[in-house]
Amino acid sequence: MATERRRARVKKQRDYWVKHRLPAVAAQPERVVFIDETSVKTNMTRQRGWSQRGERLVMDAPFGSWGTQTFIAGLSADALIAPWVIKGAMDGEAFRAYVEQVLVPELEPGTVVILDNLATHKNAAAAKAMRKAGCWFLFLPPYSPDLTRSRWHSPNSRHTCAESVRGPSPTCSTLSRKSVISSNQRSAGTTSTLPDMSQVKSRTL
Repeated sequence: MATERRRARVKKQRDYWVKHRLPAVAAQPERVVFIDETSVKTNMTRQRGWSQRGERLVMDAPFGSWGTQTFIAGLSADALIAPWVIKGAMDGEAFRAYVEQVLVPELEPGTVVILDNLATHKNAAAAKAMRKAGCWFLFLPPYSPDLTRSRWHSPNSRHTCAESVRGPSPTCSTLSRKSVISSNQRSAGTTSTLPDMSQVKSRTL
């Protein structure tokens, strides 16, 4: 457990979430989607092992060069939705593309998307796309991964991401970082200036 949870401010936020947010989520689970991401790095492949004396140990490694793949998805009351895999780590541009192109099309108006406080998630363009669809973000208290359902599926998520290293699943949409950036550049001419994050407010559940 993170020792930061003992701070008065964090403890107060967690207590409020447990007393007020969780009962609201339990009362209307069909309106809630949890999202989170996980990643695998091919340089985590073991480079040492055991073999019979006098015999060379032969092992396989993904790709042939080191790299990172990130898997992100949403978890509703009854299904894993909007799975997406990118090459590289998640950043603001990739998160914006995910929300606009993958997540929002699968959400019903009035859906609350719960996610952690990763700086990448606090993206003004992504929040704008959510509001346009009649949905909104609700951020977890700091240092509180235990309060999101998506963490319960972390082993499966890592397995899915690992599978994508060997080959993308037909149910997972896959985009390279280059395609994400080029997609955003193509839409730049029709997109208004990003609002200041201080002006973005999250609606309560």
